[in-house]
Amino acid sequence: MRVRMKNGQPGAIETVADKFALANGIVWKGNTLYVTDSQWDLPGNDKGSAILRFTLAELNQGPVHLKPKTKDPHVLAVFTTTVNETGVDNGADGIDYDSQGNLYTGSFGDGTFYKVTLKPDGTYARQEVVAVQGPRIPCIDGLVIDRKTDKAYLCGARLNAIDVVNLKDNSHTVLARNGDTGGTGGLLDQPAEVLLKGAQLIISNYDKPEKHFVNTKSDAPHTESVIDLR
Repeated sequence: MRVRMKNGQPGAIETVADKFALANGIVWKGNTLYVTDSQWDLPGNDKGSAILRFTLAELNQGPVHLKPKTKDPHVLAVFTTTVNETGVDNGADGIDYDSQGNLYTGSFGDGTFYKVTLKPDGTYARQEVVAVQGPRIPCIDGLVIDRKTDKAYLCGARLNAIDVVNLKDNSHTVLARNGDTGGTGGLLDQPAEVLLKGAQLIISNYDKPEKHFVNTKSDAPHTESVIDLR
């Protein structure tokens, strides 16, 4: 969706693209919009997910109607989720890019962290699995990359954690982690999306647990958390 702004106020709400399966993370890179779809299945692959690519010029021409379960021309990269004991097959979730312009996304279902290298025009060059060092990350929801340091901050939804991967050497540290809580006092309650604003991480807690998640039930209040990086 697009919200038209006028004099700082929201106006008309318009559809710019539809027929996603499970649209999830979005990031603008110049005049190109990259969107993850966590359930972009293809014939012969019912555990599929994808990154899709749209130009601003195209979105300005009218709604884009995607073709589900195909290698639609907007599909940039595809992934396959390995289903584990959670039974979740959602794939590519959060998305951002590093200081070199490489895209990164993480799989919600199995925690795989992917790097997608782009050509100068923003189209696909290649993709690879990031060999994250240190403790295994079993689930990646939203993510954000600090392009000043090339550190990726990942929402570890399954473990109620915020993980940090240094993209310079793929080292992994745990920034924050807590047990099953209602999110009161600023604690994490199934973190799902993260925003970097200045020296703070602002985290949305989704609070909708799956099997074998640390978070065991959805409970009020529904919260956001803040972590100061200074």
